[in-house]
Amino acid sequence: MRALFSLTAANIRSYTRDRAALFWTLAFPLIFIFMFGLIFQGGGTSGLNLGWADEDGTPAAGSLREAFDSLTGVQITPSDRATSLASMKDGKVDAVIVVPAGYGTAVGSGGGAGPTSIVVYTDPSRSNLAGSVEQTVAAVLGVVNLQGKPPIVTATQETLQTQDLNFISYFVPSMLGLSIMQVGIFAAIPLVADREKLILKRLAATPLKRWQLVGSNVMMRLLIALVQSVIIVGVGVAFFGVEITGPWALTAVFVSLGAVAFLALGYVIASFAKTEDSAN
Repeated sequence: MRALFSLTAANIRSYTRDRAALFWTLAFPLIFIFMFGLIFQGGGTSGLNLGWADEDGTPAAGSLREAFDSLTGVQITPSDRATSLASMKDGKVDAVIVVPAGYGTAVGSGGGAGPTSIVVYTDPSRSNLAGSVEQTVAAVLGVVNLQGKPPIVTATQETLQTQDLNFISYFVPSMLGLSIMQVGIFAAIPLVADREKLILKRLAATPLKRWQLVGSNVMMRLLIALVQSVIIVGVGVAFFGVEITGPWALTAVFVSLGAVAFLALGYVIASFAKTEDSAN
């Protein structure tokens, strides 16, 4: 095992000294993420489509809806609570506002009956959009509360995970898959080059076993794939709000399985390719 780890460390040092390999492994996918992420950042958030569930049915609730309707860039889609939440899950509306029964009574009492709340459903994975919804609701309720004692209407925030992902949430995993594929399949090229230069034949004359040679290469590629995944996903989370909804450990497992699968394809290519050019 000592020989395996020593050879793996030597392979990693050799890889990190290759500037071209580092560029295609790390810089190339990040360039695409930043380029397309900046182009499409904020797309689709210029207006708000709010689901509206009026469970009160009083003139006060109607006035509240008119206040939202009067805002520029805000579209109201009325329906019942269940239908509105289903529409939000499908990405048809950005958020849902529920006016509960008793709203009109509380507002009409001028705060004497105590504060009342409307319920606002937002998606926590779309932080920018959720912030816009909260600001819009706060602006409208601020006007409503001027009519009574402070405050008679508040907003209760509820979360609902939707299936509506932004562009970058699809693009980052795509670039991650492409990068892992590249790390695995391109493992064939140095292997063919070493065979063409008779380096493998010289290594066969040493006490080094074949499984150690192959194992060190596999370990190096797996480590590169994991580091690559952390960098790509980290950039997506830090700069563009990509959110991992599943466990990180499961993500690491799938990255490792993908890297091993593409490494196997790389070795298949290496077994058939006679020259480095044909491997490319």
